[in-house]
Amino acid sequence: MNSLFTEKYRPKNLEDLILPERVMTKFKDGLVQNILLAGSPGTGKTSTAKAIVQQFELPYLYINASTDTSVDVIRTRITDFCSTVSIMDPGKLKVVILDEVDGVSDQFFKALRATMEQFAFNSRFIATCNYINKLPDPILSRFEVINFDFDKSEESELTKKYIKRVYEICKNEGLTIEKDALVEFVRRNFPDLRSTLNKLQGYKTQGTTTITLGDVKRFNSVYKDVFE
Repeated sequence: MNSLFTEKYRPKNLEDLILPERVMTKFKDGLVQNILLAGSPGTGKTSTAKAIVQQFELPYLYINASTDTSVDVIRTRITDFCSTVSIMDPGKLKVVILDEVDGVSDQFFKALRATMEQFAFNSRFIATCNYINKLPDPILSRFEVINFDFDKSEESELTKKYIKRVYEICKNEGLTIEKDALVEFVRRNFPDLRSTLNKLQGYKTQGTTTITLGDVKRFNSVYKDVFE
C-alpha cells in the first residue's frame, strides 16, 4: 500500500523542518517549558512537536485533542503517563503532545491546568492549535506561545524552501514538474504544506508523470471546494 506523502515525508528531526529562524532558535537547547504552537493549518505545528521529542529522545504521549476530548483522557491516560517512572529513560522529561487543543471543552481545560501543575517537576506539554482565541487565558498563561503565522519576509524565504522540498519529493517519486508549474503550485498552496503534499500525491495517483502549469491551474480549479 502506498504511504501518504504527508507521513512519508514528515520531518524526523528539527533540521528537516521548514520554519523561520525565530522559531527554530526556540528549540536549540531542547524543551525547557510548556509551549503552544499556534497558527494556520498545515504549517508544521504537529511535525514540530514530534520532531522535538524525537530529536531529544524524550518519552512522549500523543493525544489528538480534537477527537479525545473527554476529561477522562486527562484523568487516566495523561495522569498515568506522567506519574509512571520510566525504567528506560530515568530522569528524562516526559512530554505530552496535545494536538488541536482548541477543540476541547472548558472542563478539559480546567483538568489540564491542574495536571500541568501537578506534574511540573517531570513533565512538559506541547500543544497545537489553529485558533488561539479559543483558548482561555488561564491556559495561555501556562505556555510560551510560538506563532506559526509567517510575516512577509519569512514568507519569501520559506517559499523558496517549499519549492526545493516539493522538487525533491517529485524527483523521489518519479514525477517531473516544470519550473513555472512548480513555482505556481507552491504559491497557490502556501503556507499549507500538508495540502501541498496531498495535492502532489493526487497527481501521482491519477497517473500524471509530468506536471505542467496547465495541470496546476486545472487541478486547483476542479478541487477548489474540496480543499478549502
